[in-house]
Amino acid sequence: KCDIPKTLRLFPVPAGNIVTLSGLNAGDRIMVYNTTGNVLISETNISGNSKTINIQSLPSGIYTMRILSAGGSRKTMKLIKQL
Repeated sequence: KCDIPKTLRLFPVPAGNIVTLSGLNAGDRIMVYNTTGNVLISETNISGNSKTINIQSLPSGIYTMRILSAGGSRKTMKLIKQL
């Protein structure tokens, strides 16, 4: 059973230097990958149901954001970064 809420949201889209995920659970791990599959950002949601991530170091482009729950479920989302 998937333990990642269906209410998971990523905003703003497209993103500038900051992106926020809402609908998370404590312990969820967030990873941002480039098009070649390299992990560029890896963070863990310690508490609360939202997490703000600084993506200022990423160049403009399209990235894959993967959320891994503490229970092992996965959710993949598209992240678009603009200047």
